[in-house]
Amino acid sequence: MEKLKTLANAVKRNGSWDFAVFVPKEKGFNFDFERVKKNKRYINAFEAPDNDGYLVLIKAANEEDALKRLSTYLTVESKRKALKWLEGKPIKRLGKETLRFGRFQLFREHEGGKLRLSYNKRYLKELERTIRKVCHKRHNYGARRRDVKELVKYLNQIVRRLRAESRYLWIPAGQMKGFNRELRKNLKEALVSMYGFKPAKVGEYLSRYLLLWVPPPKNRNS
Repeated sequence: MEKLKTLANAVKRNGSWDFAVFVPKEKGFNFDFERVKKNKRYINAFEAPDNDGYLVLIKAANEEDALKRLSTYLTVESKRKALKWLEGKPIKRLGKETLRFGRFQLFREHEGGKLRLSYNKRYLKELERTIRKVCHKRHNYGARRRDVKELVKYLNQIVRRLRAESRYLWIPAGQMKGFNRELRKNLKEALVSMYGFKPAKVGEYLSRYLLLWVPPPKNRNS
């Protein structure tokens, strides 16, 4: 969580970066993170919240200049691996493109607009698919039947993580509402069709025991 907080504060403080790139932590990619942190004028870097790489922000006139500044700190040992990485167009021009890295994404709403750090939409869709799957399976990995309390506890753990992380993210209008709608719908279907709840009693049970994704008590990043 600390890495996400540090990144979010940096994005909020300084929105003048032109390019962003995700550098993976994997064999063959040697990134001088400590030296980059001493620059900060034209390039800066942060450990990605998912612990699998670095998010690098660059000020440059064009993509070629951005790549030159990055190459001062990055060495890719294998030419084949370097070419494959470049073919994926890893450097994104903020204001025109979105950089997706793990569960999060960085983008500028429009040229000259604010930088936004938010959830990767694909991650939230995958989370909804996971919820749908677990709500419609009576057995947990082929073992004993899942207890209703255990199911609700599992779903609430997902929501608690969203609540904690979204303190540092920009959440688009309607995103929480849409997620909560899917969450309630799938649990309601499971309670009625698989656990024998009376439809009239489901609403009361959901209101009492199911957590929903809601804004944190203090102001979110704007």
